[in-house]
This record gives sequence, C-alpha cells and structure tokens, in this order.
Amino acid sequence: MKTCVKCGKKGIFLWLSKQGHCEQCAAETRIVQKATEYPYITSKTPRSSNNPTQTTIDYPYIKNKTQFSNDAPKAFAAPKPTVATSEYQIKAPHAIGECRAKYKYSNVPVAGIQHAQPDFSTLEVGGKIDLVHEPDNEYDKKAVRVEFNGQKLGYIIKESQHQSMILDFQRRGDPIYAAIWGYDKEQSRIYLYIAYYKNLMEGLENCESAIATLTKTSKKDDFDSRRDENLLLNTNGDPLQLEYNDETETYWVRDDVGNEIGELSKSISAKMMTKESNSELIAFLEEITESDEGKYGARIRVYFK
Repeated sequence: MKTCVKCGKKGIFLWLSKQGHCEQCAAETRIVQKATEYPYITSKTPRSSNNPTQTTIDYPYIKNKTQFSNDAPKAFAAPKPTVATSEYQIKAPHAIGECRAKYKYSNVPVAGIQHAQPDFSTLEVGGKIDLVHEPDNEYDKKAVRVEFNGQKLGYIIKESQHQSMILDFQRRGDPIYAAIWGYDKEQSRIYLYIAYYKNLMEGLENCESAIATLTKTSKKDDFDSRRDENLLLNTNGDPLQLEYNDETETYWVRDDVGNEIGELSKSISAKMMTKESNSELIAFLEEITESDEGKYGARIRVYFK
C-alpha cells in the first residue's frame, strides 16, 4: 500500500514521485516552484510547531490571451487566484473526538456562485465552511448549501460524489470538516477542501497490535523544527499518522496536526507494510521516553484493523 507523504492519500496503485508525493501534490509542488521564479510570492509567515507556513501565490501571466483585446498591454497582469499550497494551511484536525480523517479531498468546486454572488473580499484560504442540507430546495431535495461565516457561497455540485457522501455522513452522524482551498474572484470560482471522518476506534479491543520505538527523533523536519521538540507537544494516548516514504523505505510518524515526530526502523516498517496490505494501521502515542543523556524518544502502539 503506497501513501503520499504530503496529503496521506493511500492506494495500492497510487503513483508517487521521487519525493513521495501523489500526482496532485506533485503538481501543487511544481506550481510553487514555478512561482518562485517570479517575485510574486507574498504573505509568507514563519512556521512554528503550531503555525504552518502560509503562502499566497500570485500567478504572473494568463495563458489564455483571448480574454483581452488586441490592444491590451503585452505584460498585462493575470487575475490572481489565491490557493492553499499544502494541506497544512487548511489546519484540518486529524481526529475529531474518536473519529479520524478517513477520506480527504482538495480542489472540490462550488456550483452556483454566479447566483449566490458572495463577497470574495471576505474569503480566506483555510476558512472553515459549513455544509447545510436543504431538503426543501425546489430544484434538488439533496441540495447541500456551502456557507462561510453565514454567507452563502453556492452549492455542492448536484448528483456528485461529494453530495452523496456529505448526506450519507451527516445521516450517520459522522463528522465532516470543510474549508476554503482556493478562490478566484475574476473567474468567479471557489474550491473546497473536504475531509470525512470515521470512528476507527470501534473494535480496536479485538484487533492485533504491536509496540514500536521511534527512531531519528532528533532530525529536523522540512520546516527546520526538531522532531523531538514536536514530540513534546503531545501527550500519551494522542492519535498519530503513519505515512510510508518510498525513499527512506520507512514509515514516518506525525502527530494529529501533521508535525513530524520520528520514524520507524526499516525492519519494523517492512513488517508494517506487510500488515497494511491486509489491514488498516491505526497508531497512538504509547509513552514519551527520556534517556540518561536527556534525549527524548517515544514508543507507539499500532493496531492492525
């Protein structure tokens, strides 16, 4: 089972880049790298363990030149869509109560924006979205209204996969977290990030489990924070994320907000990979440890559900 190290998407036939990114995350990374060739990147905030890097990309030029008259300036600036550069900017919780994110989607389009006419100046990437079922809607009894701070933005596309999933999860009482992934005022477009949560705790008492020790906890993550510093922000029993990295051939371990806290050894990772082909891996922080030299580490418990 392959896993994208960036968004956590899993699949036996999932395509991964050399960096361990799925096709969508690899494309987003290329956009960011391309944007850095121009002086158009703004509002970058240094990241602490609780403050992810946030970047707004202003695309330099429009590809479709037919949008402008022939006498338009040659270097006419493009409309500037604002998009999330990574899932960290969304700040979606990995767990809600005993429920954990089971499915995650980005770039989910919102329909009916032209009729809703929302105020784009009030939108912000990562802003939490409310999804409201409208059973009395005269055009669609399954209509799901999209709201931001009480303002109607539009609807989930009619008869789409997400419309069915949202109503199904809401009917069962399973949590859903939605946020603004990106928007473009000039094109009147809004895109969402949607995460669907399931109670993965059910039945764990009957599942096989194993204890594993974290390694390389003193290593720095991509944001120049030490893993052991991120580790100390957690407590025993907290849910964890396991993401297989093809380059290191190990499982990287993150806390419930996505910060790296360590990884598993190659031998343990190989055994976990074998287990993951037939079951789902669910991990929790078992115990934070401290050596005689004052170095911090941890043991985690992994359930095979």
